[in-house]
Amino acid sequence: MARPRKDITGKRYGMLRAISPTGEVDKSGNAYWNCECDCGNTIVVSLRNLRNKQTKSCGCLKTINGKKLGAITRNRCVDGSDPYKLYGDKPRKNNKSGYRGVSLNKRTNRYVADITFKGKRHHLGEFDTAEEAHDAYLKAKEELHDPYLKDMLNNDSEEKRKVERASIIKNSNKILVYYTPEKRYVNLTELSKITGVKCSTIYERLKRGYSGEEIWSTNRLPHKANIYVNYYGRQVTIPELSKLTGISIATLRNHYNKGYQGEELWSAKRLPNKRPAKIYIDYHGKKVTFAELSTLTGISETRLKNRYYRGYQGEELWSTKRLTSKGKGTIYVDYYGKQVTFPELSKLTGISIATLRNRYYKGHQGEELWSAKRLPNKRPAKIYIDYHGKKVTFAELSTLTGISISTLGIRYHRGYQGEELWSTKRLTGKGKCTICVDYYGDQVTIPELSSITGISDTTLRYRYDKGYRGEELWTGKIQHYQRKKAISQKAKIYVEYDGEKVSLYELSKKIGIDYGFLWKRYSKGVRGSQLFQESMKKEILVDYEGEKINLKELSSRTGIGYTTLHRRYRSGDCGKELWRNLQSEKEIDYQGKIVTLNELSKITNISYDTLLHRYSSGDRGEDLWRPIYKRRKKK
Repeated sequence: MARPRKDITGKRYGMLRAISPTGEVDKSGNAYWNCECDCGNTIVVSLRNLRNKQTKSCGCLKTINGKKLGAITRNRCVDGSDPYKLYGDKPRKNNKSGYRGVSLNKRTNRYVADITFKGKRHHLGEFDTAEEAHDAYLKAKEELHDPYLKDMLNNDSEEKRKVERASIIKNSNKILVYYTPEKRYVNLTELSKITGVKCSTIYERLKRGYSGEEIWSTNRLPHKANIYVNYYGRQVTIPELSKLTGISIATLRNHYNKGYQGEELWSAKRLPNKRPAKIYIDYHGKKVTFAELSTLTGISETRLKNRYYRGYQGEELWSTKRLTSKGKGTIYVDYYGKQVTFPELSKLTGISIATLRNRYYKGHQGEELWSAKRLPNKRPAKIYIDYHGKKVTFAELSTLTGISISTLGIRYHRGYQGEELWSTKRLTGKGKCTICVDYYGDQVTIPELSSITGISDTTLRYRYDKGYRGEELWTGKIQHYQRKKAISQKAKIYVEYDGEKVSLYELSKKIGIDYGFLWKRYSKGVRGSQLFQESMKKEILVDYEGEKINLKELSSRTGIGYTTLHRRYRSGDCGKELWRNLQSEKEIDYQGKIVTLNELSKITNISYDTLLHRYSSGDRGEDLWRPIYKRRKKK
């Protein structure tokens, strides 16, 4: 029994206050509420948008924020010009020319140079190359921007103070600082290279309020915001406390930030860290740690630890070959009286692991499992429904009732019968697909819980499948678990190349092959010259009109896709069967006339793919070119 909907009358959500429900719900079961804004307007909002903070006002908040943004922009601008735009040289992300102030005219296929100054855009002309257009932009910048900024900085006025306040500008994670010796704005990275001061030091000085030459000074500067602590009734700073106690300033600041007070602050005692006991592995009679074993074998520490805790011992622990998983997840199949896993069966038969797994889950056994031929799909028998004393299929029932075929199929497999099957009302799930959860002592389904809590069915089902129960299921307070970062293997694997030992990462840069591709080969046990080959795939050559050609060339000559040719070749097709054209092969008797599927498609205005799908499914005669019924729109 579903509980009544939650009453939120009088509750506030942003600038909105809930007044009364409208009595209507959306597709997810969320109720609509009449809400009053602080400005006096009334608006109808769904409960979901209120709780998710998607709707905070009647629309007046956007206007307020727009005015604030406009005020900020106006305060930053000086005489209609933005200092960031005046001093910046980097082009925008959507600029395809690579130069600031240069764009491509697609009509004339020439480059256009423009510059903006004091809110006006100046056209500088069109040029054949982007470099010429950029030169014109730089000349205009020297004529317009540089004198304007020079006069502004030399003038003791309000405009100069505005420029000084705009010397630190945050835009797209970029901080610009006015560097006085060169009289230009530079970012923190450039300033660090010029002055030799760390980028982090410059950033900390900016946060503390330093200005001018103090920002890039190489001398140690005093802290502006001193911290005072109580030292036996006397107020002292952190540096003074360091001189009195002999404890470093960094340690004292660390203790202070952690909340220590009194004698704990300047205590010289170091608390021992609780570290787990080291694990030692027997490697050829020598006891080594995971880190040492990783250096010796080239296997990452993370992988070694994972294998160790899974129960691997000895050479299996540091093997470079891919190992089959131990435990419940391993599947064994019978291969001529021998029990083998999917990876082992793949090596024996040459069939990929993914194909073997797919066939296994579809129910294929024995030789069908590793057959090189393409297996036919197992199609179920047609299902007929009793509709007012008449046997009809799902497609016919969909045409009669206006309910989609997928909805009818889902309802049928959930156990619906009779009028419930083609009802236009939304029904709760039945049978095995029904999930009942405990909601404060009541057993409710997922749709009922959605209507009570206002959380969508999809979200609730997702959380349920993840294993959440109780209040976690409908409150949204989900615990997230941190993942351990894998240790990089770039500098730990060494191979021999041209008589010298180089890391796998360095080798990838030398020969121009992707590092991940090399690592995949290395983990499979490939060594020597095969490791550096650009491609290890054997080129497939076929006989076409007395000439040996590869599949790519065959595709260009016959007009059949490379993927189709490759699939047919792997299925065992050869000769003319390999490049046969299916459109000209299938001949159909249409009203006493023999036509192909392609011709039938043009006659009946039914797509070729639809006709081919019906033909492969076994439809013949009028069933093949039956009209396509469009779904009725629900009123």
